[in-house]
Amino acid sequence: MGRIVASVTIQNAGEPASRFRCDALVDTGASHMTLPEAWRERLETLATVDTVELELANQEVTRGEICGPVKIQIEGFRPIFTEVLFVPVQPADGLFEPLIGYLVLQQSQAAVDMVRHRLVHVKRLDLKAWRCSDHRRGSGRNSELRICSLENGHFAGKIPAGRPVSMPAVRTARG
Repeated sequence: MGRIVASVTIQNAGEPASRFRCDALVDTGASHMTLPEAWRERLETLATVDTVELELANQEVTRGEICGPVKIQIEGFRPIFTEVLFVPVQPADGLFEPLIGYLVLQQSQAAVDMVRHRLVHVKRLDLKAWRCSDHRRGSGRNSELRICSLENGHFAGKIPAGRPVSMPAVRTARG
């Protein structure tokens, strides 16, 4: 199986001068943009959002810190504002290997082309969980309403018809 490596620029959203570029391995088994703990100082002062337990590929359990906000741009794709995960790792052969996880790929509208071993642009964002139906009440332009809800029933709202539904379907799970 081939490796996909992409050039990524990471910037502290609060301090634009604090930024760096690196080559990172695309890892669809990782969730976040994952960086070695030793690189945290490159982004100066980032807020620690959470400390989380991690299971590595070798089933080793460790802890990491989710920090942000940061601006991440994979070369050739749109920039996003998100968080990074700092992990205490030792360099292999003296080099660290940062990871681009699936959350960053999805937000950047990037997908993995497994045949050509590259990242490709995703044309549309996925909102397949939304169900919308138009209902008419009264007369006139403003009388139409679009009733929208998620399949799992977590959101139901009324939006004037003709307006795009801009709220993404987000599913969260906390143990």
